[in-house]
Amino acid sequence: MAPDTNKPARLARWYVDTRPTTSTTSSLPLLETLQPRDQDTVRKYYHLADRHMSLASYLLKYLFVHRTCRIPWNEISISRTPAPHHRPCFVPAAAGEMDSSIEFNVSHQASLVALAGTVTPSLSLSKTTNPSPHPNMQPTPQIGIDITCVDERSRRGGKNTAPTTAAALADFIDIFAEVFSARELRAMKTLDREGFAFASEADAVKAALRLFYTFWALKEAYIKMTGEALLAPWLRELEFTDVVAPAAGPGSGSGWSAPYTGVRTWLYGREMKDVRVEVVAFEE
Repeated sequence: MAPDTNKPARLARWYVDTRPTTSTTSSLPLLETLQPRDQDTVRKYYHLADRHMSLASYLLKYLFVHRTCRIPWNEISISRTPAPHHRPCFVPAAAGEMDSSIEFNVSHQASLVALAGTVTPSLSLSKTTNPSPHPNMQPTPQIGIDITCVDERSRRGGKNTAPTTAAALADFIDIFAEVFSARELRAMKTLDREGFAFASEADAVKAALRLFYTFWALKEAYIKMTGEALLAPWLRELEFTDVVAPAAGPGSGSGWSAPYTGVRTWLYGREMKDVRVEVVAFEE
């Protein structure tokens, strides 16, 4: 029986906080369950925190493939799409063995690891007598996810060099002028924003920095979705509007802020209606 191609793709988002692991053990739990080349990739990192993030990233990818494709754990092999994109992917050993297509993307920073993945029903030509595409078949969605830490340098013990004045903020943002459009640059530099009141210039700059990192995460997630790099020639033509930096998450409990879904995406001046964007904050 052909799968129901009218069903929408299901999106999963999984997160792992590796800080408890790094603070309690120098070992690499479950490393031996990965393929040898994946084990080598994890071990190549110098810092323990980075090894734990790499390990968690692989475990999330294996778990997603295992659960969605019903592939035995020891038969899972994570590959990458052909050049120039090299996006992580799963290619089944035998063609036509799956009734669904899967897509996933991962990100890790500051000891937090995230995976976003989707399963899309698809038709296997080996299971149907009609080689023509199914009229109701939906294309496999593409996914991009990015974690951006607003104080990564200070978390690693480095000197906090974040700007604290409007002039320093403008100079900092201008470093990335090749990444953002003129409209995005103006939005990030604007300290007097409607609906926000700050006690001092330093507080306003801190909020503007949070907005900058939100824009950065949006750009990163989009180019990871497409498989391009930050040198993509159309990068400044990709614009995000109505961007709001989510408030810091609660200090206890889940640690997650309420999701913000009001971001609008534009490419070459045309709004991309088929792009879904969600921004959330974790802890600070």
